[in-house]
Amino acid sequence: MKNIILIILSSSFICCRASYQHDKQIPARVEIDFQDFFKDDTISVKINNCLIIENSIITSEPSIGLTKCSIRFINSKDVFIEETNKILPCPFSFKKNINILVTLNKKEILFNIDLRKGHFIGFDKKGNELDLLQSKTPFEYD
Repeated sequence: MKNIILIILSSSFICCRASYQHDKQIPARVEIDFQDFFKDDTISVKINNCLIIENSIITSEPSIGLTKCSIRFINSKDVFIEETNKILPCPFSFKKNINILVTLNKKEILFNIDLRKGHFIGFDKKGNELDLLQSKTPFEYD
């Protein structure tokens, strides 16, 4: 009986860790993170006309500069949403630019992303705007 309880507690701990420490159980071919300076902001995200996130309220964890909102393209047709632990269909080509339309507090901001510059994309909030960060290596969070 004690072994079963320990297994359940261990599983819960792993699930809770995944939100902020990006447990890579589902590897990303392209990863999009909403990072620093968000506080009770409402976002919606469309990628190449696929609605991925709709009216989600996000807040950055100040100590690490990251929200629970992370999007991972795991293959050419599926997207994993970390915040909800859902996989959604979204056709995608890793060889083409992608369009990301982010609605931040009812303001639409369109980004055309050249994936040759990196498959790791981060957004920081600056006032009512978004700063785009792009890297060929994964972002590191404390």
